[in-house]
Amino acid sequence: MGFSRGRKTTGEQVLGKEEKLGELVYKFNTKDQADMYLRTTEAIADFVGVEYGRDMRMLVKHGTEKTFTEPRIPRSDDTTPGLMEKYKTELRIFHREKKEFQDNKAKVFVIILGQCTHNVKSKLENELGYATLEMNDDVVGLLRQLKQMAFASGGVQHPFWTLQIVMRRLLAINQGPRESVTNYYRRFVSTTEVIEEQWGKFYPEKLAVSTSDADKNIARDKYLSMIFLAGADKARFGTLIENLNNSYLAGNDQYPVSLDGTLTLLSHYQGHRGGEHMDDDKNVSRETSFAQRKPRKAQQLARIRCWNCNEYGHYQSDCPQKKKMHGTGLSEVEEDENEEGTASARSRQDGTASTRSRPRVQWSG
Repeated sequence: MGFSRGRKTTGEQVLGKEEKLGELVYKFNTKDQADMYLRTTEAIADFVGVEYGRDMRMLVKHGTEKTFTEPRIPRSDDTTPGLMEKYKTELRIFHREKKEFQDNKAKVFVIILGQCTHNVKSKLENELGYATLEMNDDVVGLLRQLKQMAFASGGVQHPFWTLQIVMRRLLAINQGPRESVTNYYRRFVSTTEVIEEQWGKFYPEKLAVSTSDADKNIARDKYLSMIFLAGADKARFGTLIENLNNSYLAGNDQYPVSLDGTLTLLSHYQGHRGGEHMDDDKNVSRETSFAQRKPRKAQQLARIRCWNCNEYGHYQSDCPQKKKMHGTGLSEVEEDENEEGTASARSRQDGTASTRSRPRVQWSG
């Protein structure tokens, strides 16, 4: 794996010890601290997945701790040499895999700490219960603590002041021009989880059908889905949002009613309208550009005259009466003149001079 000796930038922080993670570190007291937490955690999950396998990736990414079940010793009345040998083999595998998992957890714990600035480490060490986290190499607990620190300012500000900061952050989350729907969803859900973990679930009371928990949850899901939808990239999903509103005004409510439903809607819409992503150079959608080019091409063709049938709107090579041409009695010279005329017309259309030379015809007699 290979750790580097702390790459210092300022007296305040040391960039992460793991060089492959670049400058992705856990740092707070900045405007982008929540986003940095998400990006750094995502990068660490991918990194440890490559280094130590899928179990470690799931541990960091989803907080999923692998469980190990010790094999049961065969009953004495059923014991045979074959069963005992199988049991011993399974027991050795159990202890080996469990030890490997614990060893990898310890390494991942160190990697996460290595991506923390000095200030963050100091705050962690002052947190109640940190010593237990460190003693048990509790990766999930460490990430939970970092997440709370990244998404809140508790302990140094009034709790209601902290709440409005986090609420503003939630309402200000917008999908980047090139950000995937999945990553946007992950950022939004992470912020929501932190808010509700600290202050409980929130919902528009007057929009809930009743005060039952079920109706409160329905109102909460609809509210969050609207916030999530409103933050979607307008260049890709502006038309979709407009259509949803128009359908609602026409008496047909097609708005999603949950975050998962909104995620599915945006992903499905994006998959079927792949031409609407932002262009690299002009920041305009390709579909719009194509729509602008199409009528211009039709106008240009309207001025083109076919040398075969004398009709407008197509070239001779595309003439629907092309098959009849050989039966019209045209000489070889006339056909060549027509083709040359077509080439000239196309050259004038493209704004370039024709490079085709007129063929010479030898007359006999």
